[in-house]
Amino acid sequence: MREVLQKLIAYLFRLSGWTVAKVYRADGLNVLFHSMPSRSLTWTLAHHGATIGADVQWQPPLLVHNAEDRDRRLFYANLQVGPGCFIGRQCFLDLKDKVVIGERVTISHGVMLITHTNAGSSPVKDSALPTSQGSIMICNGAYIGARATILQGVTIGEEAIVAAGALVRCDIPPGAIVGGVPARVLRQAQSTGQ
Repeated sequence: MREVLQKLIAYLFRLSGWTVAKVYRADGLNVLFHSMPSRSLTWTLAHHGATIGADVQWQPPLLVHNAEDRDRRLFYANLQVGPGCFIGRQCFLDLKDKVVIGERVTISHGVMLITHTNAGSSPVKDSALPTSQGSIMICNGAYIGARATILQGVTIGEEAIVAAGALVRCDIPPGAIVGGVPARVLRQAQSTGQ
């Protein structure tokens, strides 16, 4: 059954290659990510350059931004997701820079992972808000609460917990529980090795 589904998706891509994938590039694939089953989503992302571990569960819709045609339609080469992860509904992944998600990470509904800042044509672009980018790393076992936002250049430590609605703009140590806007450490978990 899985092979048949993969062949069907590949066939649909070939049929729509001139309208969706070629004209709209990777953004056109976002239309499919609104209702695509989890296995198909994993296969499609991997087929287009992402590294996806086993048993990753996606809850569509998923929105991917700044996926570029880096090398022969490898739009999602900046995405790496470890095995056993859960990515909830309406998550937003900005792939201008790398997004690395470790093993057994839970990313709740509506989380935004933002890897760059670009003020566009605003005059603040040259002074107060210059263009910048940086990767995001979410280490093994971390939990990101609903509607949290993780900004560029941030590492979330192993088994850290980010509360719902938090705005994370600096690194979070392993085992920390953070919340707020901007996020701050609310509590540091006890070491599990003792």
